[in-house]
Order: sequence, then C-alpha cells, then structure tokens
Amino acid sequence: MEVTAALIGPAWQLAGAVAMIFALALAARRAPWRWLVHSGSINRYAAASACVLALWQLRASLDGGPALHLLGATLLTLAFGWQLAFIALSAVLAACALAGDSDWLALGVNTGVNAFVPVAVSYAWARFSEVRLPGHLFVFIFSAGFFGAMLAVAATAFAAGTVLYLAGLMGLKALFDNYLPATVLLLFPEAFLTGGMVTLAAVYRPHWLVAYDDSRFIDGR
Repeated sequence: MEVTAALIGPAWQLAGAVAMIFALALAARRAPWRWLVHSGSINRYAAASACVLALWQLRASLDGGPALHLLGATLLTLAFGWQLAFIALSAVLAACALAGDSDWLALGVNTGVNAFVPVAVSYAWARFSEVRLPGHLFVFIFSAGFFGAMLAVAATAFAAGTVLYLAGLMGLKALFDNYLPATVLLLFPEAFLTGGMVTLAAVYRPHWLVAYDDSRFIDGR
C-alpha cells in the first residue's frame, strides 16, 4: 500500500524519513547478525527478500490512492524475527524506489506503513498467540500464520488510509467506499500464501522459523 510523494507534503516526507532512520538503527542494533551468519541462514534470508521483492511487483493502483499488493511481512517475521524482517522490507522498498516503482521522497512514510506496521502487528500477534493460546502446532499455523497475515494486511491498509486522510487527500467516504473495500481482497491471498509457507516450513524445515519451538509444540505434548 505505497503512497507517492505527490500524495503527501514535505512535512510527512521529513517525519517519515526521520522515523525510518530511527527504526532502522534500532532494528540493526538488535538484529541477531551472528545467528544469521553462523547458522547458514544468510542464503535463505537473501532468497526470501528477493521473493518478497518479486511479489511486490504484482500490484494494482487505485486512482488517487496507494498501490495495492501482497506484503509477505508476517512470513518474514516468523522466519527471521522482527528485526531482520523490518530490515528486509526496508531494503525491498528501497529497491522499488530504485526501480522507479515508488518515490524516494515517500520512502520514509512507505517504510512506516509497509514495513514497520505489518512487522509490529505480526510480531505482537505471534507473541500473544504464544502466551495466551494453547501450545499446539495447528494453533501456531492458523493463528500466527493465517490470521496473523490477515491482521498485518488489515493494519497496513488502515495505516495507509489514515495517512491519506490526515494529509487531506482522501475523505472518509472515499476511504470506506473505494479504498478499504479494495484492500479486503488482499486478506485471503496473503493469509493463504503465508499460512501455506508456514505449514510447509513447520512440517519439513522447522529450524527455518525462529518463532517455532519444538519444546512448546511437540516435546511438551
């Protein structure tokens, strides 16, 4: 749900850039770089980031609104943790700007909407599921995977709509009649893609998911 620089003013652009730099610095400081290198996960991380970049090329644009596309944020969060997921999505956004698919001036705002928001929601829901829901493999797949992906898309769409509304570029009628109904079409594809990949990884390559814990889902049963 990327917005263009023409849709937001200089104040939004500056605020977004400052917030993006701060968030990236925090994520880079807390990222498990040693685990990423020593466990041999760097190839999976690079491949996953490239796949998300390719996924983002399948987009649709609404007249006067942001581009719509699948995110892949929940899958990255469950696989690599929130820090590396946020860094990967930020790199994807930078690559999109470099390719001309989005605007550099809107990079900060787009990073907040399309990287920070879905990663934060995915991580928070995964933690909630871990603490509050039964420690069962299928609960993990359907809650953290399927439902978490739907929540991430819904939160991202809401964040993008809020930016457009606060910037005075889209009224409530346009949001509720056009933009938000269109984003509903992304919920099931995102959930199906994320849930399917999480299922395959949990069954055949559980060590590919940092959110997966054998002691919780198998050993303790």
